[in-house]
Amino acid sequence: MLNWKNLDTLASYQELEKTDRVNLVEVMSGENGADRVKNYSIPMVEGLTYNYAAKAVDNQVLEVLAKLAEEAQLVEKFESLYNGAVINTGEKRLVLHQLTRGQLGNKVEADGVDKREFYVTQQKRIAEFANKVHAGEITNAAGEKFTTVVQIGIGGSDLGPRAMYLALENWAKKNNTFKMEAKFISNVDPDDAAAVLNSIDVAHSLFVLVSKSGTLTYQLMGELSDIGFTACLGAGGDPIVGTTLVEALQAFEADENTKAVMMIGEIGGNAEQDAAQWASEHMTKPVVAYIAGFTAPEGKQMGHAGAIVSGGKGTAQDKKEALEAVGIKVGRTPAQAADFMRKAIAAIQ
Repeated sequence: MLNWKNLDTLASYQELEKTDRVNLVEVMSGENGADRVKNYSIPMVEGLTYNYAAKAVDNQVLEVLAKLAEEAQLVEKFESLYNGAVINTGEKRLVLHQLTRGQLGNKVEADGVDKREFYVTQQKRIAEFANKVHAGEITNAAGEKFTTVVQIGIGGSDLGPRAMYLALENWAKKNNTFKMEAKFISNVDPDDAAAVLNSIDVAHSLFVLVSKSGTLTYQLMGELSDIGFTACLGAGGDPIVGTTLVEALQAFEADENTKAVMMIGEIGGNAEQDAAQWASEHMTKPVVAYIAGFTAPEGKQMGHAGAIVSGGKGTAQDKKEALEAVGIKVGRTPAQAADFMRKAIAAIQ
């Protein structure tokens, strides 16, 4: 049985606290340093080597760390993670990022979906898109190849791709596999964006948005890219609300170019119920919805906007029932919501 305890409550952690610290200046100096670099290396895949000589460890520290790993059930917990156990106990969620790299253990299924197959499918879609860009099958408006890709990712979303690009850029150029220059906009300061934009040929630049915030919006936009959009509007969810969902519906109802509306909601509050009521009385255009948070535990804040189910109110199920009661179809997944929208569009054409 797995036990989830804070590290500082474990006996081996207390032992680690009392273990003598390693003086890196001393152990990395002279011949000692050369021997340390040689001995503190672990062969990995594809000819790579992990060297931890510059880490503040020695044999004594490593021995205590091994005890800590055993007491904390590190191996067992990692095995549970890659086999699809609910590791995020606070939000009662699976942690599945490792599936982007491979299937280590048992097949992981959730909500009737093979999650490994899902990630493989998305990776193939990304690779196919990139290959088409490189081959000139996807071009700018003038039919010309893109030469630069600009990633926009605020709050750390650029760190992984930027590190990978910097690590492989010179290698790719040396081996004649370099495809496109990459730039990164990762700061809300407009000067940061201006500096990048001034350094590129915008007409031949492809922009990619990478973020954990608002991902449902552009996931659904991706699902419906075959239909197209008149506008995308973020509304509602923060503690201090600007535009409400009702005001957003009013705007799209008045827009002659809008044929139907996709509304994305989340747990907490009653904005979706208010929108359902207004839509039932005033909307002449089809509305389809997706509500995030069906598995959210009560009393647990979800996301930076503070979405929370409290006092049994504001659940995703409540919102789904209110919307469906006035004829608005609600998808259980973004893909299902997209299918509902396609059918709604087909019905009015």
